[in-house]
Amino acid sequence: MRALVLLTAAAFFVAQAYGAEIRDLAIGDKLYVQGMLSDEPVYVLDVDSQRHLVKVRSAEDGNTIWVKPESLIYRDASQANDAGRTAIVAVLIACLVAPDACKEGHNPSQSTAQQTPVTSVPSKFRVINQCSHDVRVAIAYDKAVGSWATVGWWTIGADSSQYLQFADGSYAATQNNAFYYYAETPDGSMRWGAPNNVTVGGRTVGMALANARKGLDSELVLTCPEQ
Repeated sequence: MRALVLLTAAAFFVAQAYGAEIRDLAIGDKLYVQGMLSDEPVYVLDVDSQRHLVKVRSAEDGNTIWVKPESLIYRDASQANDAGRTAIVAVLIACLVAPDACKEGHNPSQSTAQQTPVTSVPSKFRVINQCSHDVRVAIAYDKAVGSWATVGWWTIGADSSQYLQFADGSYAATQNNAFYYYAETPDGSMRWGAPNNVTVGGRTVGMALANARKGLDSELVLTCPEQ
């Protein structure tokens, strides 16, 4: 049952990955039409803003179709989808090998058999601000398998580093190998991100993909252009 819930959650995340904005698309752009099991690479042939549709050609078989821009994602989002699919497959395999570990209410201490952990040590987020300015940071990360969260804002002082910690003392941490981030100086003169639109506290920002290191701190280094 737990494995089925995790699979459903992961599938929902894949289907809800951050879609492209029609105003940002241009003929010739390479994107991906996101799907449940895989994302298909395509090229933009035409953009119909009035009908809110995009004509694309498959890079695999050459077929052309009209799709909604929300179904199109960029390469880094597709890579994050692949990471989520890989993680959920690992959980399913672990459940097949050790079914008792996936039962609801299972307590390893109640079993005489030696249980093998199926998850790695979570990786905490550490932001290193190498700028001579304060920066504000927001992230989108996988709290658990297939359960993504978008949180912000943390202010990191100039020329300093800080773990992303919540008011209750807990840390933002992930077991995934990918996360998204957006950062800016308080006056907005400098920004770090990419065209993966995410809403943080009612505000839409463009987040960039970064890699987390399983079992170690996931360090995000921010360097100002003049440095």
